Amino acid sequence: CLLLTILCQYSFAQKNKRYTVKVYNLTTYQQSNKSYTINKTNIVSSGKKNDFTVLHPTIALNWNTKKSNFREVELTSFLMRSKYEHDFYQVGNVQAKTTEYNIELRYEYIINIYKNTHRKVLPQMGMSLSPYFIRSAILPYTLNSETSIETQTGLKHCFVPRCLFKLNKRMQIDVNIPILIAKINWQSIYHGNTSNSNIKNRYSIIDFDMLSKYYSARIGFCYQL
Repeated sequence: CLLLTILCQYSFAQKNKRYTVKVYNLTTYQQSNKSYTINKTNIVSSGKKNDFTVLHPTIALNWNTKKSNFREVELTSFLMRSKYEHDFYQVGNVQAKTTEYNIELRYEYIINIYKNTHRKVLPQMGMSLSPYFIRSAILPYTLNSETSIETQTGLKHCFVPRCLFKLNKRMQIDVNIPILIAKINWQSIYHGNTSNSNIKNRYSIIDFDMLSKYYSARIGFCYQL
């Protein structure tokens, strides 16, 4: 009887579960510090780097909780690219294999300010965690050339004011503004020479920033399954 009761409760909970697919466009502006090098051997200067992205489509899955709130998982970035460039006589400027990886996920817990979810306009607020992994590597085919490998991994924490506009029973428009609260980033940089193993430079940097200059806005089309 106990097993039957548990199965019935689980079946009822699954029937009340509502899943929504969201397609977002994420617009971001970021200002960050950057180190500059001479001959890839010594850090000689530092400066600023500005990055402005207007169009960045993402996809997310959203589902409701027992407390009439929501959880959401998003694939924010996904890039896996490899490029080979070399000729038989090795006379070109670039003789190397270049690989790039950029993967970022977002998990967010979303709270309804009004528990009446049948409203046409539904203000919400969310808290999100976004782990990411970025890697760029240049591996040359020729001697006396430079190997370069840069890896970044970290975690971002955002507070997200939201507003959900219901078009009908299944379709909605989601507008939200992620505010970056904190970010921890580990960066590893390696530079070496293919013909001389003594010529190499490797260092790591760990950064922790709060309320950094990162601004973003996201608008999404939502369809409830």
